[in-house]
Amino acid sequence: MKEPPVFDKMPIWHRREIIRAILEDPNYMTVADLLGRSQTDALAGARRRCWWRLRNDPDLGGVQKSFSRIARVWKRDHSTIIHACARVEADPNLLTPTAVIYPAAYRNRSNTLLRSHYHQELRETYPGLISLIDGEPTP
Repeated sequence: MKEPPVFDKMPIWHRREIIRAILEDPNYMTVADLLGRSQTDALAGARRRCWWRLRNDPDLGGVQKSFSRIARVWKRDHSTIIHACARVEADPNLLTPTAVIYPAAYRNRSNTLLRSHYHQELRETYPGLISLIDGEPTP
């Protein structure tokens, strides 16, 4: 099994989309969760949104990233990226994150305090990426 990608070694556009996905999603997730292999609805949906945006993001100067290039960075097969992008194009509602009701054993993971604490930690650790997401110039 492949090792998960290392976040700090990923290109800046990939890191920006990962943080954007975490901040906009109503579910609690970490960078490690998003880069991992879990196939829960919330994580798979967040990955699909990341990959679709990386493929179609106008902020990249109109340059469309290849499926192979995205797959290489995320350490996935290119057909996984193709399938994810096709699902989003077939149903644009998949671009809107939805809250997932966790079973009782996992409810504490969706705790709002835990989620907001992690978001604050991301904002403090990666201020340059956050400014890219918010559209503000980097200091």
